[in-house]
Amino acid sequence: RRSRALPRSGPGIPHDHVVQRVSAPLPGADPGRRGARVAAVAPHDGQRSWLVVLALVALWVLVAGGLILGPWSDEPAEVDGWDVARFQEIVDTPGRPYLDHEVEYPPGFLAVLEVGAGPDLVATSDRIALLALLAYLAVGAVLLVGWGRRAASAWLVLGLPLVLSTYQRLDVLSVLLAVAALALVRRHRPAWAATALASAVLVKTWPVVVLGAFLRPARRAALAGTVALVAVAGVMWVSWGGLGAPAQVFGFRGATGWHVESTPGLVAGLWSGARAEVESGSYRLGQASIAVRSGLTLLSLVGYALVWSRALRERDGERGDPEVDRADALALTASVALLLVTAPLFSPQYMLWLLAWAAMAWALGDRLVAVLVGVATVATSLVLVAFGPDGVDTRLPEAALLARNGVLVAVVVVAIARLGAPVAHAPEPDQDDPCG
Repeated sequence: RRSRALPRSGPGIPHDHVVQRVSAPLPGADPGRRGARVAAVAPHDGQRSWLVVLALVALWVLVAGGLILGPWSDEPAEVDGWDVARFQEIVDTPGRPYLDHEVEYPPGFLAVLEVGAGPDLVATSDRIALLALLAYLAVGAVLLVGWGRRAASAWLVLGLPLVLSTYQRLDVLSVLLAVAALALVRRHRPAWAATALASAVLVKTWPVVVLGAFLRPARRAALAGTVALVAVAGVMWVSWGGLGAPAQVFGFRGATGWHVESTPGLVAGLWSGARAEVESGSYRLGQASIAVRSGLTLLSLVGYALVWSRALRERDGERGDPEVDRADALALTASVALLLVTAPLFSPQYMLWLLAWAAMAWALGDRLVAVLVGVATVATSLVLVAFGPDGVDTRLPEAALLARNGVLVAVVVVAIARLGAPVAHAPEPDQDDPCG
């Protein structure tokens, strides 16, 4: 391993002196190729990378400011029909949620709404946008501290196609809690890691897939803590909201059709030419039969077992162990992608669930996985912009979205293939990156 004590400047070394760093060849690598390259790193390179991060942060802040302060921000009609309108409806409806009126969101998400919602639709929209911005930047900060500037920059770039969807919803809050949980368990903080991951599951149920990274022997305390906290919270939820509360969340308030952007929904739409109808707040078509849903659930469970059986071959290491970090990044990217392509509901903002893990993979050298996630994200955004949420149930957008889902299947396949295989090209880390 190369020394991390290389001088940047000092007596007899000019400030702009170029420091030579030699990376050891990878096993089996050709000494004349990338495995044994000599990298010339100047102090200006670090400054430029920081400027890139700051410019990306400024862009996200600028878009949020436009949404909150723009001339359209005081018009309820501009946000009516978005998820924020449903948020306001839930908060304004009298009675106890789940018990007196149906709610399709888990209790953690409901708690955030109750605290963060404003007195009217416009105020709630502004607050949601501000909270989403803060959460998005906080994810970047966690990636910066835990995985370095490349991961933070990749996160800020990968999310740009979804910027408008991000600011009208709170999916990024669950991403923040899930990424924080992984960062904390890497720092051997099992109690805090368990609290973060349990909170993530109570906000949105998808972070349950992150439990796979807690199966390593050194992380079992965090695993047990997460399961215990979720179990206690679940009992409290049912005792407060009634026995039917979980069914409202997992059953999408009794919806029976496939979401129009889900893989079964897209296949059904292309096959039958049926048009989608609004059901439980989403565009759906066809009939989500128990047999097909059970088959998809079984397929996803088999996929998770395969992914994590390969990922957990990597030995437990100290914080910053690149092989363990890389296995976690690939396995989490594959797990979330598998969840998305087999789920009966696939809204555009769900692509946010993938981006942090793909950003880690990019920083750790598995760039094909990150590029494929980026392609799927851009495709999602283009279809949404071109056809709108109510126009994706025709042949062209359905074919494009089915191709998008095919790219996500490729993400799963490539990630599984890369697990356990040596990285072809490990990038030179920044001098202050923790995983360097």
